[in-house]
Amino acid sequence: MEWEFETILGIVILLIGIGAFAFILNARTKFPEGSELRDIAGSFIPVVVFLLLFSSWHTVREAFHWKKTFGEAIEYPEYLFISLAYIMLFFAARKIYNMAKKYGITK
Repeated sequence: MEWEFETILGIVILLIGIGAFAFILNARTKFPEGSELRDIAGSFIPVVVFLLLFSSWHTVREAFHWKKTFGEAIEYPEYLFISLAYIMLFFAARKIYNMAKKYGITK
């Protein structure tokens, strides 16, 4: 396996994502059970999981040149993972907006 720039960058991004996942899990445990902040922190867990799946798949695909071997269809899981991450991000953002609305921060 040749260490290309994209593979190295993918590994670095994965490490950052794992760190973000650890921070979210840690932050979630700091909030009291049933609090809105705990729920919001928890709603970011699937976002980070899908981003990690996307990054993992992309990095492995590039490192082992699966696109050349299996063709264009090997990219479809990436589209699925990133789409699910955006959908989960939408719901997390909506939770934050609703909380801001509840406390009169927004009109």
